[in-house]
Amino acid sequence: MVTTGDATDDRLQQTGGIRVNSYGVPSEGEQELTVVTDAALGLLMQSPEVDRSIVDAPPSVLRVEILDAARQNGISDEDAEMLARAATSEIDATGLAEVLIAGLRHTEAIREELDLAAARRGELMVIDPISVGAAALLLAVLKVRRVKVSKKDGVDISFDAARPGILSGVLAFIKGSP
Repeated sequence: MVTTGDATDDRLQQTGGIRVNSYGVPSEGEQELTVVTDAALGLLMQSPEVDRSIVDAPPSVLRVEILDAARQNGISDEDAEMLARAATSEIDATGLAEVLIAGLRHTEAIREELDLAAARRGELMVIDPISVGAAALLLAVLKVRRVKVSKKDGVDISFDAARPGILSGVLAFIKGSP
């Protein structure tokens, strides 16, 4: 096993020690993930269900918000607590963001929009650490019901069908399941 001291050890082992992004392409690492996480947040925050202040909220506030939103989505108290703890943990943030982004990318319209937004944001300076972005992204995934993607095509996507798969992937990551 490749020992890096972070949550991506298994994935690094599977790729021969080469970091790969959620597309399976060699990755620059955390900065690229931060850019894609920021792009996903920007996309989801277009929904009126997400308060833009979550990006600036301290971990303690995000934790409470995640607990509430998880319970409103029918997640057990135990799993809600695990989600909140992992989302606000600097140690788990990278893996959590990777799982969330991978889950979001299952929807073609979102994948295309994320690719465009990440390309635009990649040229900008990213300041927020991934730990802030991962928690805010999880909260947005929990809260958003619908999001309109691509102003040109106006694709309206319901998150109600996708959310259970994304959250089960996040919980499997947190619990250490394959």
